[in-house]
Amino acid sequence: MLRCEIMVLASSAIVRSAPPASSESLQPAGKWDLDYGETQCMATRNFGDAAHPITLAIRQSPNGETYEILVARSGEAPE
Repeated sequence: MLRCEIMVLASSAIVRSAPPASSESLQPAGKWDLDYGETQCMATRNFGDAAHPITLAIRQSPNGETYEILVARSGEAPE
């Protein structure tokens, strides 16, 4: 549980300190969603348009020594 709390604090600092790629930065489309799982915890938050959000996820790596930052956007797969 403590690792999840550290992860959320670190992710907040990363999001606040990162320079915007353009003059318009993505605004949060909701609150942080914390999943305190049995084997791993993950924090996710959607940004941008609520209908087509970009999701930022932070989770501990499988070996437990680092954290992974994942960025996902929904879309259609090729046929």
